[in-house]
Parts: sequence; C-alpha cells; structure tokens
Amino acid sequence: MNIIVCMCEGNAEKAIIDRLLDSNKLRFNKSELLYEQIFGRMTIDKLVQNHLNRDFGDQRIEVVRIIDSKKEKFEPRKTLHRMKIHSVKTYLTCPEVEILIIIAENKYSDYQKYKSKMKPSVYCKQILKMNQIKKYDFIYNYFSNVDLLISTLIEYKRLHNFDRAELCLADLLQDEI
Repeated sequence: MNIIVCMCEGNAEKAIIDRLLDSNKLRFNKSELLYEQIFGRMTIDKLVQNHLNRDFGDQRIEVVRIIDSKKEKFEPRKTLHRMKIHSVKTYLTCPEVEILIIIAENKYSDYQKYKSKMKPSVYCKQILKMNQIKKYDFIYNYFSNVDLLISTLIEYKRLHNFDRAELCLADLLQDEI
C-alpha cells in the first residue's frame, strides 16, 4: 500500500478534500494518508525533514498537492527526496478555489463580466455576500451535499481550459463517479 501525503494550499481546499474523504469519493481514503491527515502547503525540504525522515519500508510515498498556481515547482531533485518520494501530482484550483462556489451558485456566466478586475474570492464576498468564503467551516458546510460538490468539480473541469498534462480536483474523484 502506498502512503499519500496530501497538501492543500488553504482552508477552503482542505474543507473540500475533507468533505470528499468523509464521503468516500476520492481515489484514496483517510487510512492511506500519512498520519491520516491533510497537510498545509510546504516545501519539499520541509516535507522530507519533518515527515519523511523515517523508514517506510516497501511503502511508496505519493505526494498530492492542491494549489492554485501553475508555476509553483515541487520536484524531488536531491537523491534523498527521490528515494523517499515515488510521485508528485499537482491538482490545480486556478484562478482560486472559490470559483467552485461561483459555479455551484450558477453565477459563472455573470462572473465572466467581472473576472478581469475581480478575483473569485472578492466576487463571492462583494457580489454573492459570502464573507466567510475563506473559512474552513463555511466551505465544508456549503458543500454538505456532496453530490453538489461533485457536479461542481466536474463542471469546473469542463469550463476551465486545462492543458492535457494538468490535473484538477475532478481528477481525484473515484472512477465510477
């Protein structure tokens, strides 16, 4: 069995992953996670130094990163890193994870009028009046209906022009969804 190190950029991303984990909708489950937890964003050096500094035997480490930046690098360059980490996969939530709320609220078309001057989080606060948009509890409770979350993730993948090599949160869902 592989060990998965799941790192999320912020509270909103963590809430979404927790909701999907709690509903058994991801390609992995909580017991496969290192320490059965989701980590915040960290450098590869910090990951190896703080969490991978022990012998995992034959188990392979897979890093799952959920971030909004296409440019951020996370490559196991050092020999120690390559020995510890089997694979790194980055799942994008660009421009920001709050775009999922806009899609779920059926406001994606309206947001297009604002997107050149307003980030999704600002749109959610100013136009949709969702002031708690960055809070874990708000996002976790907003997507209490996991079917809404799943359909939103699938719609996000359809609407966003990902390059062939890019992954998004919908790619983390179980195959049968």
